[in-house]
Amino acid sequence: MRIVKMTEHEFNSVQEIDDFFENRLPKRKDVGRFRMLCTSDKAKPKIGKNGLREGERLLFTFKNKIIWIGKAATGRYPNIKDEKKDYLKKYPFYFVVKIDTLRKLKKPKPLKDFENELRAIYPDLKNLVKSHGWPIIEENEKSKKLWNKLIKQSILIK
Repeated sequence: MRIVKMTEHEFNSVQEIDDFFENRLPKRKDVGRFRMLCTSDKAKPKIGKNGLREGERLLFTFKNKIIWIGKAATGRYPNIKDEKKDYLKKYPFYFVVKIDTLRKLKKPKPLKDFENELRAIYPDLKNLVKSHGWPIIEENEKSKKLWNKLIKQSILIK
């Protein structure tokens, strides 16, 4: 399970993110291609070379609230060919999201609340809210139950 932090560097509002997931991501030449923004030349990639796997659960957050969930269709790839050449430096990596798994939460869930639920499973859990990267959460039966709760609190968008 991976927290994917959407930032104000790219989006101004939840409505823009909704538009991204509902309209732009499904209509890309490479459907579901999720580009990973590099905010500076010194910034590390948000996901390591082998840090994402096909089928991994994704929690998309904005301003410390979970707003969308879905699953990865691929791991991380270098962005060596893009629809716009100027994107190659700005977005050095990408992964693909399984469009048919995307779900919008009916009501955004504070990341802190989800973190507190996870602490019952992982007492030494890294602080998800303050983390600058895209934290990974070990998947097991207990974390799967939390995922299923999010599924129940969301709607499938097609």
